[in-house]
Amino acid sequence: GFQPAYEGTDNRCTLIEGANGFRLPFEAEWEFAARGGDNYKYAGSDDVDEVAWYTKTTNDKGTRPVGQKKVNNYNLYDFSGNVFEWCADDYDNPGQHVSGASLRARRGGSWNYSANFCTVSVRSGSSPVKRNKSLGLRFSRSLE
Repeated sequence: GFQPAYEGTDNRCTLIEGANGFRLPFEAEWEFAARGGDNYKYAGSDDVDEVAWYTKTTNDKGTRPVGQKKVNNYNLYDFSGNVFEWCADDYDNPGQHVSGASLRARRGGSWNYSANFCTVSVRSGSSPVKRNKSLGLRFSRSLE
């Protein structure tokens, strides 16, 4: 019953303004949710080991099931580490969804990266055609 948030396919899609269907979060939305109403360095703590799966805690052996680390104050898990999460933003134009962008923003760090990438403020970009086991996504939707 939701209106689709995108029209088109893959990286050539267009975001439909005002649609209430599921979509990728913009970086600002992602960071707001990750911070959980606090100003911690990582999502839910200043201690990375409490909240994140990253190279030290996984020994480079892959992702872990969601919810095994400390939750943030919005009761959301795994914004720091485990997998990078795609955002809707064109990396070179934060806050904008650009159809056909050469780089999309990703946030949160990953199981096979250092703790530096797990901070809620660090941003990175990747080609939207890139697929690997350290990339994931988190859906969001606009509420009326």
